[in-house]
Formats: sequence, structure tokens, C-alpha cells
Amino acid sequence: MAAFSAVELYALLKLRVDVFVVEQACVYPELDGKDEDARHLRLLIDGETAAYARLWQPENGAPRIGRVLVSPKHRGR
Repeated sequence: MAAFSAVELYALLKLRVDVFVVEQACVYPELDGKDEDARHLRLLIDGETAAYARLWQPENGAPRIGRVLVSPKHRGR
């Protein structure tokens, strides 16, 4: 499993904040402490994140899929 570079991590977190906090006005914390134990899936187009999802499994529960997004630039494709 490859780690994100600092630049990739910043771009990904910025996209998540832009979509979930700004665009969708979600009231929950975007940085929720679950990212370190999660699998992160990205669809890259020309080196840019076009889509993203986070997969994780709580200690007591079924696996979860969350933080699913498509970049505004790549929607409708």
C-alpha cells in the first residue's frame, strides 16, 4: 500500500473539505480520526483526483464506505 505524499494528502483533504464542508454544508467534522485506519481509493485522471472513497472497519461492526465524492470538474462524465 502506497502512502500519500504531502502534496497528494493536502489536495485530497482540500477536495474533501470543498465538497463536504463548503458545497454540501455538512455539519460533522471532516477530520474525524478515522483516516489513519482506512483504505483510501482514488480515481486519478491526468494526475488529478477525479473520484475518491474511504473504506474502513470499526472495531465492532461491519465495514463502512464513506466520504464518497466525485470532483466537480469530473461530474457528469
